[in-house]
Amino acid sequence: GIASGTFAFDPVDTDRIDEVQPPEKAPLVLDADSSQRQCIAAALEGRSFVMDGPPGTGKSQTITNMIAGLLEQGRTVLFVSEKAAALDVVRNRLGDLGLDDYVLALHSNNMGRKQVAQELGQALQAPRRTSPGSAQSDLKRARQLRKK
Repeated sequence: GIASGTFAFDPVDTDRIDEVQPPEKAPLVLDADSSQRQCIAAALEGRSFVMDGPPGTGKSQTITNMIAGLLEQGRTVLFVSEKAAALDVVRNRLGDLGLDDYVLALHSNNMGRKQVAQELGQALQAPRRTSPGSAQSDLKRARQLRKK
């Protein structure tokens, strides 16, 4: 029942990513190169896509940035993986960034019904955090350097 072409889109060209999503306005919590920012921009636009790559290419880092950016937009995110290790890496990175209140890890065999309810309750009561952002002078300097 899904129309053909629903998932088809042209990703932002990596050469134009700074025009479409200026770095100082991108909701990045970790460093990201242009191809990672391309994925983040697509996720923030609500696009569905598959991100694939060999180990060590920054997929977990990109997923962490996507989740943080979507949380900033007030969106709900479900991150699933065949491998628990991938879930753990992203969960730990989000925790290191202080976003662990927004993570409900359900892949553990140790999670009973009561613990899930407690963690969900804590997450729902967690205050909405705003990203600290850089000082305006730093943002102005970043724009000037990019234009150079």
